Amino acid sequence: MPDRPLKVVILAAGKSTRMKSDTPKVLHKLAGLPVLQWVLDQADAMGAEESIVIVGHEGDRVRDKFKGRAGIRFVTQEPQLGTGHAVMQARDALEGFNGDVAILCGDVPLIRPRTLELLRHMHSSEEAACTILTCLPENPRGYGRIVRDGLNRVRRIVEQKDLEPKQEDIPEVNTGTYLYDCRKLLGVLDKLSTDNAQGEYYLTDAVQHLADDQEKVAACACDDPQEVMGINNRKQLATADRIARDRILDELMIEQGVTVYEPATTYIEAGCKIGRDTVIYPNSVIRAGVEIGEHCEIGPFAHLRP
Repeated sequence: MPDRPLKVVILAAGKSTRMKSDTPKVLHKLAGLPVLQWVLDQADAMGAEESIVIVGHEGDRVRDKFKGRAGIRFVTQEPQLGTGHAVMQARDALEGFNGDVAILCGDVPLIRPRTLELLRHMHSSEEAACTILTCLPENPRGYGRIVRDGLNRVRRIVEQKDLEPKQEDIPEVNTGTYLYDCRKLLGVLDKLSTDNAQGEYYLTDAVQHLADDQEKVAACACDDPQEVMGINNRKQLATADRIARDRILDELMIEQGVTVYEPATTYIEAGCKIGRDTVIYPNSVIRAGVEIGEHCEIGPFAHLRP
């Protein structure tokens, strides 16, 4: 991992309207842990010295949930005027910082540490002002598109609602995850405007301002679209939960020597410790925080809680 200092800004101020819930989206559980906890763990995996969490809707509840966790600073975005405006709220925490700043989405919890490590390495090797994590999903609709010039250089990001007809077919999309040279990011924040279809300050416009200033903008491709899926509604939460639990099962069976006879009917949450040569029989549920020793037998039809 590059040794350049790093801070992380996590965008977690959305109203979560499509969740149809009284609970902030980032506090909904994913494999037993709050969605935001997964993103904070991403920041830790990147080697962040501080995570700046931008909160808005029900921000006090989010603060209370994570008040005991070290290395976090909460900043309130009120009113909520877009992703660029959200990052503007972190300006005081970033002023004078001689390093990089990663922008992570609070509702994108499945990015693997190795992908973030690749992002950091590319940003360093390219000596970029900004490196965008991009992807080639099967259906790009809903995502901002990466617009390149004739030399294949990234020039800008165009959001879905601002696309021209000829840009609809661009397959490369923005995932909402970025790595910036902090000083250069702060230098273009004041150039952002609300002259767009949403009437908001788009963080994506920072890319065009940097490119226009002849700064290097790099793109790091994520090969697995599942990693960068966002959670906007309950169906997507269920999909992300399944993906996360499948990863947990794979880790247990392949890396830790645990036998799971029927993975399809076995529900194991994050944060469990299960010893080598333990056997888990069908229809077992093991909740977050449970610790099981070696050479144990669990189930069938077991439900274990801490």
